[in-house]
Formats: sequence, structure tokens, C-alpha cells
Amino acid sequence: MKPFAAAPSAIPRSGIREIMDLAWATPGVIHLEVGQPDFDTPDHIVDATCRYAREGHTRYVPNAGADPLREAAARYVQGKTGVETDAENILVTQGAVLSVATAFLSLTDPGDEVLLPDPGWPNYSMAVPLFQGKSVFYDVLPENALLPDPEQIESLITPRTKLLLLCSPSNPTGQVHDEALTRDLMDVARRHDLWVLADEIYGEIVFDGEHVSCASHDPDE
Repeated sequence: MKPFAAAPSAIPRSGIREIMDLAWATPGVIHLEVGQPDFDTPDHIVDATCRYAREGHTRYVPNAGADPLREAAARYVQGKTGVETDAENILVTQGAVLSVATAFLSLTDPGDEVLLPDPGWPNYSMAVPLFQGKSVFYDVLPENALLPDPEQIESLITPRTKLLLLCSPSNPTGQVHDEALTRDLMDVARRHDLWVLADEIYGEIVFDGEHVSCASHDPDE
């Protein structure tokens, strides 16, 4: 039998999942390895999902996602960032892993370099090799309050650099990029004509400070 493809075979299993397996096997462990709340899905969401299924909304939808969902997402983005948008700019994916992989597939070519935070969500660096890209890591260290340094990021940019990934609020540190830092990071990307992939999935879970979306600093792009 011929072997499996080389790219996925070379990617190790996520350490998060290995820790999760150990946690599941140990009663009473508090889970800190995955980003999920400690409460069940609220009743109104469960009820709406059941009602939608009973009404027959279980068929195929457009590849980009159901129109009402994309329209609602567009309203959310516009309200959150102040950037005018519509459903045509919204793509719904089955979870964040597929979202990141789809973005890398759409924006990078083999040999392109992707700037990633370190520490960061392991799925970032696991996805890059699938598309024959190269991960280049920038520091997120206690010496800099667990925040990225725009000057260090700029020093890592080469002619092969294609994309800068930013995560705020950060996974795993929880730090939030403020207005000034977000502006400086976007300026770096603009000077070097880089794509920016902004992972802002925890933007509604901020206890100190305020979440600033990268989109609000580059509304035309």
C-alpha cells in the first residue's frame, strides 16, 4: 500500500489534546487546556436550535453559510468594529481550526512565511506545513508584559513573508492588544504589504481593558 501524504504525516498530535485525554481520565480536574466555559449552552440557544431543526432547516445551504446567519454575523462585525460590511464578506466555517486552515490555504503559497506568536495556539503552526509554508515565530514574553513587540516582528520580515497572525485576546496568555499596539502592528503589516489574520475569538471575554479589532484600523482592506 502506498504511504499517506507526507505533509500531514509529519505533523505531531496537538499537545492540547494529549493533555485533555489525561484530564478526562482524572476525576475532578479543572480543564485549562481548551477554550470552553464552565457552564452549559444557554437554554435559549438550545431551544432555538431544536426549533430550527423541527421547522425543517436541515438541508444544504450555500458553501459560505446560511444567508440569515451570514447577515447576522455581518451586523455583529459592523456593530463591533464600526466597519461597514455585509453578508458577502462573511464565510462561516465549522470551527476555528477550519477557519485558520482555510485562511492559510487562501492567502499563502508554498514557501511563504507566516509570522506566528510564541507562545500561541498550537493549531496555527500545525496548519502552516499542510500548505508547504514556513512558520516564523515572534516572541510574546513576560519581559514585554506578554505582548508582541512591533519592532521585533518587523525585524523578522523577509521577502518571503506573506501573512502576520495576531491573536487578541491572546490564547494562551489572555493579554489584550490596546489601541496603540493594534495601530502599531497594523502599521507594520501595511508597510510590508502583509496579509493580517486576526484571531479575535475571545473578544467578548475581556475583564480588564477593552478589545480593539484589527479591522477598525484598516476598514478598506
